[in-house]
Amino acid sequence: MSALRHVYSRTGNSLIELVYHIHDQEQFLEAFNKALSSHPKYPIEINFHQDEKWEDFQRLLNDFSAAANKALKKDTDNNSAS
Repeated sequence: MSALRHVYSRTGNSLIELVYHIHDQEQFLEAFNKALSSHPKYPIEINFHQDEKWEDFQRLLNDFSAAANKALKKDTDNNSAS
């Protein structure tokens, strides 16, 4: 099993959020720190939470689906009015 899987990235308000599902928190931090050991310190914040059912990702998909449906309806309504 892979140590981590990139789920999605989100940007806005001068922030970049990278979301990963990881198998082992300690293993992830060790590999992360090793990979950046020769870099200067970055102003980052790392948060962990349990999401075994991938509910956060499902909410994101639902948000995109709702936005796409709203845009499609608006397009359809505009074309019907023409």
